This record gives sequence, C-alpha cells and structure tokens, in this order.
Amino acid sequence: MTARDVLRTLRVTELPELLRSTFVAARMELWLRRAPLDAVAGRMGARLCLRAAPETGTAALALTAAERARLGTARRVTRHWPFGDTCLRRSLMTAYHLRDREPELYVGVAKKDGEVTAHAWLVVDGVNLDPTGSAQFQTLEKAGSRAR
Repeated sequence: MTARDVLRTLRVTELPELLRSTFVAARMELWLRRAPLDAVAGRMGARLCLRAAPETGTAALALTAAERARLGTARRVTRHWPFGDTCLRRSLMTAYHLRDREPELYVGVAKKDGEVTAHAWLVVDGVNLDPTGSAQFQTLEKAGSRAR
C-alpha cells in the first residue's frame, strides 16, 4: 500500500491525528540525528533502560480506544516513513503515544551468523510489547557486563 492509498482510505476525522503523528515522527527523526539515544527517548516520553529487561509474562497491554486509535495512526506513519520503518522508530513513536504510562525503552544486541544485529522494544506497565522478538537479544547492559 502506498502513501497515496493510505490517504485515499483516510477518514476526515483521522486527519488531525495523522498530521500530529507525522509532525512527531519528523521531530523524532531530527533528534535521532542530533542527540544521544537517552535524550531522544526522554523527549519521546520513554526512559532508556540500560539493565536487563524484566521477565514479563504473556499478558496483553490493556489499551483504551483512544490509545489504540493513536497507535494505529502512528503505525501508518512509520510504515510509510521515508527513513525506514525500524524497531527503534516504532518503539519511540509508541512511547510517545503511551508516554503517560512511563514506557521503558530497551535496546539489545545479538550475534547471528557472525553479524551483530540490534533490536529495540518497549516495556509498558510491566508488559513487554515484543516478547518474542526481544527474547533473542541481550540488553546493552547485559552485553556490556560480559565484556568486563
């Protein structure tokens, strides 16, 4: 689906939130290029956690209808974002829209087939929003402690 298709399927009532999410994404992109990640996370409403991610169960995060709508619109923006739809950008956009819940941003690394890969995810209200993806990665704190 192209950006043009998204605009065609957009309801008029969704336009203000789409514009707001696009503006937030543009600010986030500038911050990612100019500031350290902990500062960017803070500006987006999250706390960057440099410790082992908490063990979380399979509970789902209970969202209000307004939160679901805002997250859906933010997801539409990031899916068509010209700078890429990365896990870090998705996590930061989600953090912005759930900032009242004090989300925690985790960044982890893994070595697969000789290549180092990274992944970002959120924990909100004790719920890991990406439990299967994050399980394959060691958080930066954890990875750093092994090198000592």
